[in-house]
Amino acid sequence: MTFEASDSLQSLPNLFNALDSVLSIHYASSITVPKVHDLCEKATRLTKRRVDINTIEQILGYDLQVYQIIYFGSNSFDYGMCSPKGLSPLQFGALLPSRRISFKERVSSFRDAPPIVKLSEVAVPFLDTTQGVSLGRLASTSLKRQGNSLCLVTKSPKDTRISSKSILSLTENSALHSCLVEGLSLIERIKQKERKNKLNSLGNTIKENHVRYIRSKVPVVYDILYELTLMNAGEQKPFKTVPTRKLISIIKDSLSYSMTDEEISDTIHEIARVLQDKVKVIQVGEIHAIKIFPLNRNQDLDKINKTD
Repeated sequence: MTFEASDSLQSLPNLFNALDSVLSIHYASSITVPKVHDLCEKATRLTKRRVDINTIEQILGYDLQVYQIIYFGSNSFDYGMCSPKGLSPLQFGALLPSRRISFKERVSSFRDAPPIVKLSEVAVPFLDTTQGVSLGRLASTSLKRQGNSLCLVTKSPKDTRISSKSILSLTENSALHSCLVEGLSLIERIKQKERKNKLNSLGNTIKENHVRYIRSKVPVVYDILYELTLMNAGEQKPFKTVPTRKLISIIKDSLSYSMTDEEISDTIHEIARVLQDKVKVIQVGEIHAIKIFPLNRNQDLDKINKTD
């Protein structure tokens, strides 16, 4: 399959629409933060045009506020991308038409394409918002490019009115935040602390939602483990050991809906936490496996349902 170039001003709103669509579709079946690479692949298939990180960086050049970019840590080579701060997945889906119009008008208002904004410049650590990173915008500040970097500058009331049309409050990186700390008034520091508290609360909410989601999948995944033990009931061994990757693959093939490898792994670990004497996670060097002892479905599910 061949793809057309995606860097023209005319095509960018369509690519933005595609990214919005695939992000909304992701939220229809999952509460996890999707990875940029996965979203780009889906948008590419949808538009038959190449959509990649550079596309998103072009979009952010027009409006930093359209998405939140998430940094997963040094162990991940990809970034995450989620809906604007303050918007639930349901609200995000409902706003797709107005977002499309707003972004198209914004692109049309530029005579020349603005400089791209690197994901690394605006990415926020995943669930780690206490280390000098702030989501949101100080009332009269904005990002301005100086050379190859971004800095915060004071905005005029006119600029503030213009920026109010933006789709999402600004994401600041830790470097910008640290530059801003000096010279803040008492009121500004209080407001900054309030924003941090709200951000911490948002992180806790995302984590709590993930935990609830995983626990809701425990009975279904348990049933698959139970069926595996029945298939090997005639074996002499008192337990069955399955490589973790193989078990995740079996579970994915058995489900009637989509779950990511990470979600399935988290669910298996939750089952092992509740049924410690029957399901054990084995990790020896590079070897990762799940050891399953004989299961009693009624007793096990009763214990699972009673566990917080």
